[in-house]
Amino acid sequence: MNNGLIGNFMTEKKIIIIADDFIHNSQKAAAVLIKELAIALNKKSLLSSIVIAPDVNTNLIKRLKIDGIDTILFPSGKLKNVNLLRRVYNEYMLSYRVKKCFPLLVDEDVLGLVYYSPSIFFGKAVRFLKNKFKCSSYLILRDLFPQWLVDVGIIKKNRIVHLILKYFERTNLNNADRIGVMSSGNLKLFSNKSDFDKYEVLYNWQTPKDIIKVTSSLKKYGLEKLTYKFVFFYGGNIGSAQGIDTLLDLATSLLTYKQLHFLYIGQGDAVNLIINKNLPNVTYIDSLSQKDYFELVSNFDVGIFSLHRSHTAHNFPGKLYGYMSMSKPILGIVNDGNDVKELINDNHAGLVCYHNEGIDKLVLHCINLSNDLDLLKEQGLNSHNIILKFTPEKAANQILNFFK
Repeated sequence: MNNGLIGNFMTEKKIIIIADDFIHNSQKAAAVLIKELAIALNKKSLLSSIVIAPDVNTNLIKRLKIDGIDTILFPSGKLKNVNLLRRVYNEYMLSYRVKKCFPLLVDEDVLGLVYYSPSIFFGKAVRFLKNKFKCSSYLILRDLFPQWLVDVGIIKKNRIVHLILKYFERTNLNNADRIGVMSSGNLKLFSNKSDFDKYEVLYNWQTPKDIIKVTSSLKKYGLEKLTYKFVFFYGGNIGSAQGIDTLLDLATSLLTYKQLHFLYIGQGDAVNLIINKNLPNVTYIDSLSQKDYFELVSNFDVGIFSLHRSHTAHNFPGKLYGYMSMSKPILGIVNDGNDVKELINDNHAGLVCYHNEGIDKLVLHCINLSNDLDLLKEQGLNSHNIILKFTPEKAANQILNFFK
């Protein structure tokens, strides 16, 4: 399509980015992804981005700069860490509320729309804005919702709730002119669709972190007891989709190794599993700002993650990019067939197992890493090398190549 730059070299084109999470009130992986994508787009000549996102702390639509990013915030009910019915209603209202932002955009010269899923409820707003600006749209599809709700048993397939959510999912997908999924494994899940040619792999991205070890942060959060421990840390959403119970089984298996400890940082509907288990080698703290999070975990040794055994999709959790950017080995357990296993294992950046392999391999690798500092350093460097392939600039270029 015509990018509008020929014939008027002074025209600055805009990319509108729509997301349900942003850095004004969140440090979750999605919010950071959107921030880094917007910054990468803003570096392009004669191009800049506008992020549209909900704000639970305002009653007014407002346009402002956040970390130098042109941002429109609109009023919304809570979308995170609330019960499912309340979340679905508030997400259902997203398209209506995004449309209300149009008067603040009407004079913009828009090259394209980028929207992020989850949520699945932006489809009608995207259709509205596409018609207004006569432009194309790119969907960054990171989560197969509501499929994962079915996978983990929260809702029943083909019951009324599932069918309603599937309708909004289809609307979301159908209003995208190009769809970027996070892995080759996920791409295969759409191979039987009639419009499969509009799907492609768009990997997640992260700017590597130049983090200096900040030991004072241990005292700040009351974690001085971890000073001389070998610590496996988990940072991010602690929800039903993550299968946290398996990582707690791992901690239980290592109780006799007194120098090993597990730290969880984040929020989600599975936090009570950690608290109720009350293991002496497990500590939980609430979400932190991105700066505080990276300073704190700079003191620790290995990043861990899990995905629920029943998932049919092949998610690549955003937290892994943070681990990689800090040169931390990665330890995890995932659903069968998930291609994140090959990425980590083939690059010798840690160890990932399938659930059906059990956790014995993970137990042994935990012990080996804690006893072999050369192996720890080697796998950390290999982990960092992976992130160099997944930069915000590469993601921005891939999206722009479609629009242009």
